[in-house]
Amino acid sequence: MDPFIDLTAPMACDPYQLQTMAAITAKTLTAGRFNVAAAAQRTQSAAKTIGATAVIPLYGWLHPRGNIRAASVLLNRYLAFDDVKTIVIEIDSLGGSAYGVQELADEVYRARSKKRVVAIANSVAVSGAYWIGSQAGEFYVTPSGEVGGIGIYKLHENIGKALEQEGVKMTLVSAGEYKTEGNPFEPLTKEGKRFLQSSVDVVYRRFVDSVARGRGKPAKSVTQGMGRGRIVGAEDAVKLGMADGVKSFAQLLDGRSTIGQTPASRRAMLALMH
Repeated sequence: MDPFIDLTAPMACDPYQLQTMAAITAKTLTAGRFNVAAAAQRTQSAAKTIGATAVIPLYGWLHPRGNIRAASVLLNRYLAFDDVKTIVIEIDSLGGSAYGVQELADEVYRARSKKRVVAIANSVAVSGAYWIGSQAGEFYVTPSGEVGGIGIYKLHENIGKALEQEGVKMTLVSAGEYKTEGNPFEPLTKEGKRFLQSSVDVVYRRFVDSVARGRGKPAKSVTQGMGRGRIVGAEDAVKLGMADGVKSFAQLLDGRSTIGQTPASRRAMLALMH
């Protein structure tokens, strides 16, 4: 699981993003490995402090062993630093795997009781990325930004006929009644589809409950009034209660441009490299 993007996992991402990742995965798997460590390294290297404010980046495809883990480590380290008074989570992500998202979202929610925690969509926070950002004490969107995509799905790809046209027929020999259920070489059965739907519904309920908690809204307002799975622009996000305001990243940081690292943050970066 660690080195690969599992396209059969519950997805908390924009469906168009999945098309791209599927193509990337198909190529990288032939090379033997998909390196998720790059996402973690990007998160670590882009983290910074600006005065008493720590900025944690959350960019690109969400992966539990990549940027999600790195963001979690940074969040907990900055919580321990007395000289960091505000933690900003800068999000630019269309989501990704749902694995690990709830755990990081819960960490963000707990953190807001200890310090000021702010999230900003700069420029997009979609699906799993919005799930995480919605748990901050404040959530903002850049003027050209977008948020939303509250929903979960799973993918079933039936490649059986395509293989047959190439002269390949797959035969699965298994033990366990449902062991091969949902395999990509046969059509998905009605029972199999019901099972996939039930698993999607479980994750979706957790998503909705988290957003309701983070935004201080009833669950019904999330399912019926926050885009219904659609992505919305900044102004609409504020009107729907999905965000607290529209700000540029510079405005959020009060226009300060001098970036420096405190001794504590430097120690954190050194620790993350080992």
